Amino acid sequence: MTESVWPSVIYIHVNEVELFVRRKVHNGKDLPLDITGHLKEGENVVTLHFLRSPPEYKDLLYAMAVEILEISGFDSVKKLVGTLPASESQEQIQKRLSLGTGDDDELAVVNDYITIDLVDPFMARIFDIPARGRTCLHQECFDLDTFIKTRVSKSGKGKMREDWKCPICGRDARPKTLVIDGFLVEVHAELKRTNRLEQTKAILVRADGSWEPKVEKDAAAEGGGRGSTKRKFSEFESDLNNTAKTTTKAEGGGSGNGTSTSTPRRQQPEVIELD
Repeated sequence: MTESVWPSVIYIHVNEVELFVRRKVHNGKDLPLDITGHLKEGENVVTLHFLRSPPEYKDLLYAMAVEILEISGFDSVKKLVGTLPASESQEQIQKRLSLGTGDDDELAVVNDYITIDLVDPFMARIFDIPARGRTCLHQECFDLDTFIKTRVSKSGKGKMREDWKCPICGRDARPKTLVIDGFLVEVHAELKRTNRLEQTKAILVRADGSWEPKVEKDAAAEGGGRGSTKRKFSEFESDLNNTAKTTTKAEGGGSGNGTSTSTPRRQQPEVIELD
């Protein structure tokens, strides 16, 4: 069977309106045409005309397709989303907590827990319905309803797959590839029950499936505890300037009045930790 190729010059008419085929610059392949604006209610006529080059004279088979896209409502889109059981989500966490090194059975990297952020990237607060793509490698989720609703404002004449990407990692997040994380659904419910929903930004999850809210450390207190062992760079720079002035004055005064001025004793180098 002879492989069919598109001819050199193509003309497409939709209801007697000529449209121009766009081609990719790097490989010359044809790009899809959006004919929506040229359609009418009832019967529509789409015709294809082309001029073949001599090598294409033997090609007898060409194909053309019209793709029909249906605009779905919010509820219809949500029905396409799957569910990831809590047990499977916890199994994924266990695999992340215990990472073998391959061929060496005696060596393994084992962590006590992992941190999962609960803040939705759109709302800047904890999600209501935790969702992510099936191919996402992270445990973090975004809010399902907010994600779907924001796709409406992004969708236009561009490629729809560019709009349905995971806001965390950029992987495929079209409705059919989304899953609701059952484990984080349980976490959300427990935080709400114990009135800790608003103040919790992340959780610590252990290999046995137990979890607890992550307590945010007071950065100011943490910094104050180390303040006695550190010196600011500005203080260090000031000491250098004062030392230079003292040395210059001592050298100048010794030659003017005949009195001998001892050379400043060389101090031992001081190790200073800079912020």
